[in-house]
Amino acid sequence: MFVFFPEKIRELIVPNFKNVVEEIETNIIKETLQKYVDIHNIKEEFSSFLPETGKSRQDRVYRFLTFVLKNDEYVLELEKVFQQNNLEHLLEENIEKEKEEKENEYAIPSNEGTTEHKCILSSLLF
Repeated sequence: MFVFFPEKIRELIVPNFKNVVEEIETNIIKETLQKYVDIHNIKEEFSSFLPETGKSRQDRVYRFLTFVLKNDEYVLELEKVFQQNNLEHLLEENIEKEKEEKENEYAIPSNEGTTEHKCILSSLLF
């Protein structure tokens, strides 16, 4: 079991954002934010991450992660929820990915993801 600082958790999630989005289900959203709904008055935000909105799961999870990564308390709670749900692999540093990135350092960049999404994710690290 790992316990990281919020900054480290962000550093692990952001480069792997697409995979994290694919693995998160509604129960992770609920478990992460449920205790903060009344304490932090985030009922409206919380509701916007649930299926009842009619938005796609991917869109809801993307917005959920973007929201969570802006708050240290939520980031730490997300780490805890990942561990409780056997998703701690989402917080592991991917050595192979780092190796591949170094090998592809001079490769032509992919157009995957929108510029807006890349800017938002980059801003979460700074």
